Amino acid sequence: MGRCLLLEGLLTPVLLFASATSTPAAGHADGTDANLLAAVKAAAEKGIGPDKVEAAVGTKATLNTLRKVDRDAFSLADIAADPDRKPALPPRDSLRWVVYWVRPIDSRTPKIVGIVWPREGKPQPFYGEVLPPR
Repeated sequence: MGRCLLLEGLLTPVLLFASATSTPAAGHADGTDANLLAAVKAAAEKGIGPDKVEAAVGTKATLNTLRKVDRDAFSLADIAADPDRKPALPPRDSLRWVVYWVRPIDSRTPKIVGIVWPREGKPQPFYGEVLPPR
């Protein structure tokens, strides 16, 4: 049992990075980055909750921390600020929920766009890059 948990802990960041890199057009139903960015921004501005945001954006998110498996993966993911877009992911201890999509663009590391629901305040969009496991 202990070995399974250890392996799961080691594999989760690898699987998260692999899923982020394996679906370059998984962003929006029509596959365009501009539409994905607009849909995510609109959902954040409307204050849509994490339970309904995927329907509002029009596609399943790469990661939604409402799902337990995604909460576990997010806790191990290394997400850096996207040098080309702001704002970045806020400090994790200030967050209640996180949902993100891999952007359908070519990049050395998977670029993401998402929404965070802070413990206090309104939902806000963020941008980042999922770094490979170390």
